[in-house]
Formats: sequence, C-alpha cells, structure tokens
Amino acid sequence: MVSRLVVVAEEAEDLRGSALAVAREMFSDGRVSWGRVVALAVFCALLLKRLKEAAGGGDRERRAGRDAEARASVAHEVAAFLVASRSSRRAWFVRQGGWDGFVREYARETPGSTLINTLVAIAGFGAMAGLAALGVRKILGGFR
Repeated sequence: MVSRLVVVAEEAEDLRGSALAVAREMFSDGRVSWGRVVALAVFCALLLKRLKEAAGGGDRERRAGRDAEARASVAHEVAAFLVASRSSRRAWFVRQGGWDGFVREYARETPGSTLINTLVAIAGFGAMAGLAALGVRKILGGFR
C-alpha cells in the first residue's frame, strides 16, 4: 500500500493528503486506541521512508530539502488530526495522559512479565547451548 501511494504522491501536498486519508479511514468508527495511533505513526514513517528510497535521482540538496519538508508536513498534519480540538481523539489523549500515558501503559513491569521474560531468556540460552553442542559435535565429527 505504501509503495502505491508513493508512486502517485510525488509532492509533500500529495503525501500529506494520502496520510490524512489513511488516518481518517483508521479512525472513521470513532474508536481510538494506542494500537491505532502507533499503526498510523508506523504507516507515516514507512510512507516517508519509501518516498526517500523512490527519490533516487536529482540534486541531492534539493531532494534533502524536499524530504525534510515532506516529513515535517506529514508529521504536523497527522498530529493535528489526532488532537484536533473538540474531537473524540483529543478527549481520549487527554484521558490517557498524552504520550506519557503510553509510556506508563507499556513500560510497566509486573511480576508476571518478569517471570515470562526470565523463562524466555532461559529457553533462549538453552536453545543456544543446544545449537552450540550440535555445532561442536558436527565439527568434531568432521575430524574423524
């Protein structure tokens, strides 16, 4: 989807319009969640990355200026859309505590998450030890 948008959208105005169209569609049902907000941010980042990759030729300085303009334009418009005054999105952000709320929600350590992280680490070390033993066995088998 991103590559199709970039092919058609060569100017910052086109990119901004494309990003806003996607944003409007994502939030058209009025529901807001961190998953949707992050998905929109990732989409915009991929859109701008693809634009940079697609703009291969031309004057490097002019291209750099155009890319910076596109990034700022898309970021500004999408952020304005997310927190537009009197919108349910803005009210949701305020209730969540803004981006600090995101950090509080997803950076929190719980006893359960600590246990799961420990078990995953142990399993990872076990898998590495098994692969190392298999590699040593294969190497030693090659010397016989």
